[in-house]
Order: sequence, then structure tokens, then C-alpha cells
Amino acid sequence: THAPMRFIRCRNAELLARLLELKGIESIDGFVIPKVDIPSLTIYEDLLKGSSFTVMPTLETIGVFDAGWCDELRYFLDQSCLRVLALRIGGNDLLRLLGMRRNRGVISYDTPLGAVISQLVLKFKPHGYQLSAPVYDYFQDRTTLAREVQHDVQMGLVGKTVIHPCQAEVIEAAFRISE
Repeated sequence: THAPMRFIRCRNAELLARLLELKGIESIDGFVIPKVDIPSLTIYEDLLKGSSFTVMPTLETIGVFDAGWCDELRYFLDQSCLRVLALRIGGNDLLRLLGMRRNRGVISYDTPLGAVISQLVLKFKPHGYQLSAPVYDYFQDRTTLAREVQHDVQMGLVGKTVIHPCQAEVIEAAFRISE
């Protein structure tokens, strides 16, 4: 087995600039970049140019609902020097943009987010970009989490962010390769 990768979620580019100055920062693998669009990614790209850090941009702005915006973002990433491990799907922020919130017991795929995830898979996966599934907020509800992760795996997503350590076991079991 290999050690888990370690990422820091930067609230903004100014924080990333400060983090890059810290002694020992090279011991992490990369950074999660929130609320990406092309202008913000350009700033992050300038800060990370020449480094070995990997990034996980988070798709959680209104542009995600526009297929043309996704094409433009993918083209930008294709030309960029950023080393993208995966694109994270910011499900809660996307639902918030629709004036919605997911209830306990409801998986992402039973909300409009299901259609958005399908679109993102079609726009990015054929071009070599991996996608990481939205977080599931209700860490006490392992049954619904397990159902959702089954859908994540079926959609070809490669990971899922946990909000509580008890979720890791359920997620790892779903992504484990069977005998």
C-alpha cells in the first residue's frame, strides 16, 4: 500500500502564496483549489509554476451548469502547467446555487446534482481528467453514504472527500477492488 496523499485546501491565492513560503511545505503533495474559474486558476498557476505540487481544483461555481464553460475550463487545463490529480465536485455549493440542500437519506444522484455529475463525467473523463465525488454531510448515516458511493464508483469517479473519519471505511470499501 502507499501512504495517503496530503493536500491543503487554500481559501484563496493569497493564502497559497503564504503557505508556499513555509518551511517544510514540500512534505505535502498539493493543494485543493476552491471555486475555480479560468481567472482564478491563472493566478494559482503563476504561484505554482515550476513546483512539483499537484492540485485538485474544485468545481463549485455557477459556470459548472454551462457545458460551454466546462469546455473552456478543460481547454485551459489542457494548456496549463498545473498538475491536476482530480477535479473535485463541490456538491453542496452547487446545490446552494440552485437554492437547494440535500436531506439526510438522499443521495446526490436523486437531486439535480445527478445530472451535473453526468455532464462533468462526459466533459472531462474522456479527456483524461479524473473526478472526485461530492461529500456526503451526514456522517452518522452510513447506509445512505454506502448507496451514494456505489453510484460514485459506477460513474467512474475516483474518490470522495470525507467530513468525518468514520466515513473513510465505507468509502474505502466501495472503492476496493474485488478479488
